[in-house]
Amino acid sequence: MKNLEAQTLMLKLANEYDKLTDRADERATREGIRLRRAEEEILADHAAHCIEQAITSGNKAEQRRKVAELTGVLRRSERGNGLLFI
Repeated sequence: MKNLEAQTLMLKLANEYDKLTDRADERATREGIRLRRAEEEILADHAAHCIEQAITSGNKAEQRRKVAELTGVLRRSERGNGLLFI
């Protein structure tokens, strides 16, 4: 009988662990979504300010540098490395 009680307790503990793990996974997913949204806002602000400034300056070298920077950021983003700016 004690063996059955121990097995029942182990099943309950395993079930509770699974619930906690599932909740942690859901929270991590939500936080990842929030982080991605913040990264997108940062990229939009960066593009609006820096790239627009390079375009309006007429400086071809600066324009190329900004386009290269933007494509690098997008490449890193696709790989899941975040939007890290140079």
